Amino acid sequence: MACVTDYRLFAIDATLDALPLHHFEGQDTHLGGDVVQSFEQFPRCPGIIVVNHHQFCGIIGRIQFLEWMLSSHVDVLSTPLALLRRMQQTPPLILPISMPIQDAAQQLLTRSPLNDDPIVVQIDAQTYRLLDRQVLLRAAWQIKEMAIRLQCERMHIQMIQTEKMASLGRLVNGVSHEILDPVGFIWGNLCHVSDYTQDLIQLIQRYEEQLVPLPPPLQELREEVELDYLCHDLPKAIASIQSGADRLKKLATSLQTFCYIDEVYPKPADIHRCLDSIVFLLETKLSGAINVVRHYGNLPPITCYIGQLNQVFTNIISNAVNALLDQQESPLPSDDESATDSGDRVSTHQSCITITTQVWTQHFEDDVPSPPLQSPRPKPPSSTIFPQNKQPTATPALCQHRWVSIQIANNGPELSPEQLQAIHHALANHHPAEKETSLSLSYRIVTEKHNGKLLVRSPIEWAADHDDASSSSPSSQPSTNRSETPQQGTEFQILLPIQ
Repeated sequence: MACVTDYRLFAIDATLDALPLHHFEGQDTHLGGDVVQSFEQFPRCPGIIVVNHHQFCGIIGRIQFLEWMLSSHVDVLSTPLALLRRMQQTPPLILPISMPIQDAAQQLLTRSPLNDDPIVVQIDAQTYRLLDRQVLLRAAWQIKEMAIRLQCERMHIQMIQTEKMASLGRLVNGVSHEILDPVGFIWGNLCHVSDYTQDLIQLIQRYEEQLVPLPPPLQELREEVELDYLCHDLPKAIASIQSGADRLKKLATSLQTFCYIDEVYPKPADIHRCLDSIVFLLETKLSGAINVVRHYGNLPPITCYIGQLNQVFTNIISNAVNALLDQQESPLPSDDESATDSGDRVSTHQSCITITTQVWTQHFEDDVPSPPLQSPRPKPPSSTIFPQNKQPTATPALCQHRWVSIQIANNGPELSPEQLQAIHHALANHHPAEKETSLSLSYRIVTEKHNGKLLVRSPIEWAADHDDASSSSPSSQPSTNRSETPQQGTEFQILLPIQ
């Protein structure tokens, strides 16, 4: 008979092996009197493991053993352990050592509260230990308390960060408003200055026509101020100032749109204006190396939290820009065949981001939500994208949902299976991350705040005509020619329900 107690360090996210486990076993031929001395020597030991030639037979709990000793019906001291084990009314609870403490506590709570037997922890096929049920419950409550405390701390930190971002948004919004006032004065006066300048130039030309030849002092002054160059360059200078003022006005307006602070209730918003503002703010990052093509459909005003959707659009477009820039900086293949193929492709191919918006109607019998991750490009059952000038017809036999679809695609490298798995892990609600990523935050905003869907597809069919459109003039019709096109790039699709 041997009795060994293992005390190990306890961790908040530990399994049963982090708890103090007791090793106290005896042969089933031993008498109850042999156990009394060991119980007195190890008062924390919750029971004894009964074995037969090192084969697990069962357990006898300490409290049950003491109850038998106090009873006058059983001579415990002279009774073999095998017979005492058969007197047990309930089988022991056997748990693997790799089970989390919280799960083990849930298993323990399913037993009768009158059952005080210890828990059997199985290490391997031949090794068993005992765990006091009170130790397990205290550990589970401690883990729960610490988890609640950590959650409160994270919520507090998130509230502080949210308040900081709200304060920063209010500050930027105020600065943008202050910028717009003088820009409005400059823009309004520049129109008059341009007209006045044209009038003065015409007046000077009329004077020159009437004063022929010019008096020597006027001719000398005319050459000194370079009147011909001044009349030619002054309208250009005024036009340049107008262009700068117009860009500054767009920048301030885009900042106001981007830093819009959401109120308690959602409000109707213009999705196209928000997308244009974000693209305008990211123009310095694009630097002409990436073409942004916009295929805008006729969208109704969407009731939403536009400030939060701005963050979603910014995260997705920024990730696409970073992927394309990384692709441009990566070295090209060195073999001749790859170089020839890539040379033919580079001549007609440019890094491109395509933003497509349209009304999307889905018909289905059962309202089964689509998974957050789809690859490659599957379509939901009976889905239809209606043309802009046609209204969808109702289908009485099927359920019908109407969505606003915002698709942001890039022709960069396709995502690897590991990257897709990482995205799927980030979008999973049952896997909370220590630090929330921009994609997981975007997923929460779309799904929880707007009851929408966020879909990821990679690779996608990328048509060549995507690269031919100009980023400065958004198209009103989306491109649908995607047959026989190469598989590349990644697409994020945001679906917002139309209420």
